[in-house]
Amino acid sequence: MKIIEIKQLIEKYGKETTLETVLHEIQGDRKYECPKCHGKGYTVVEYNKYPKNMPDSGWVYQPGYKNEQCDLCNGHGYTRDKYQPKVKVINDGWEKVDEE
Repeated sequence: MKIIEIKQLIEKYGKETTLETVLHEIQGDRKYECPKCHGKGYTVVEYNKYPKNMPDSGWVYQPGYKNEQCDLCNGHGYTRDKYQPKVKVINDGWEKVDEE
C-alpha cells in the first residue's frame, strides 16, 4: 500500500478509525474467504510463453505464469455465500470380486 492511499483512507474514514473498521466497511457483507483463491483475489495460471509463430512451436513448451482475477469472488478475495468444491467420482473400470 502506498502512502497516498493511506492518506486517502484517513481523509475518508477519519483519524480515529481503526483498520478493522475500514476492513468491515470495504468488505461489506462478503464474510467468507474465497476457496478458489484463498483470499488473494487472483489465481496463478500456467501458460506456454514460447512464441506461437515459430516453426517448432508445436512441441516446445516454455512455462510462464500469470495472475488472473478470480472468477468466483471477482477479485475481492471474499464471497457473500459459502462455497465448497464439487466432488466428482470417476469410474476407472471394473475389478473382479472373488466370492467365497
